[in-house]
Amino acid sequence: MSIEKETKYFLFIVFFLDFLLGITCKYFYKVDNTGVITLITSLVPAFIAILLEKILS
Repeated sequence: MSIEKETKYFLFIVFFLDFLLGITCKYFYKVDNTGVITLITSLVPAFIAILLEKILS
């Protein structure tokens, strides 16, 4: 698979999951608990990169 296609998959998955996780965290954490939301959304790209590496190789 080409690098451009892999990059598009990675960016789409990361932005989509960050969007969903942000909304979910904001819904469940009524108080502004930005530390948890920041931690979760910063770990998403690392997990997705590892998963795509395992799936595509």
